[in-house]
Amino acid sequence: MDIRADREAQLSATAAAPTNSAAEPHQRERLSAHAAVRRRLVVATSVAAGAGSAGSFRRHAAVAVVLALACLGATPAEIPGVVIKVTSGDRLVLDTGNKRFNVTLSEITAPPAQTPLGTRARASLASLCYGQAATLAITGTAEDGSTIGQVSCAGRDAAEEQVRGGLAKLKEPFPKLDSLLGAAEHNARTSRLGLW
Repeated sequence: MDIRADREAQLSATAAAPTNSAAEPHQRERLSAHAAVRRRLVVATSVAAGAGSAGSFRRHAAVAVVLALACLGATPAEIPGVVIKVTSGDRLVLDTGNKRFNVTLSEITAPPAQTPLGTRARASLASLCYGQAATLAITGTAEDGSTIGQVSCAGRDAAEEQVRGGLAKLKEPFPKLDSLLGAAEHNARTSRLGLW
């Protein structure tokens, strides 16, 4: 128990250390949130280390990771970041600060970037997402190694917006009638937008 108290005191001193006064308020909040997470992880690790068995340690470590994610307000399925590049009507690059993801939007396909409609599709996706805060929900990996996922830019589903404007269509075999994307494609076809 003394080890745990010592570690808590060390982390409290680290968290109380002055931050850069020029830092933005959200950066200071993030720093204090990270300090709180580190404090919880150290406490959980200390408790787990005192438990004795390797299985118990793994179980406590797993709980500590889940608690850390909960403290940050993020779920493992959503990755926040900023879109730094749009390469086509269905591909973009998301920067999380630690990693860059080359993302292919799931369930849709857009015309090739070299075609006139492909240029419009890229411009549409760029106007929605470029430079915007975005979240990525990874659904798989493409053959070319890019990440397949659902991307929301400024709270709007990027794939749905592309399909709604007629600048992308659903990939087969995704259901067309029982989804928001299917309804958006149907409306674009009816209105004869873009591809239709």
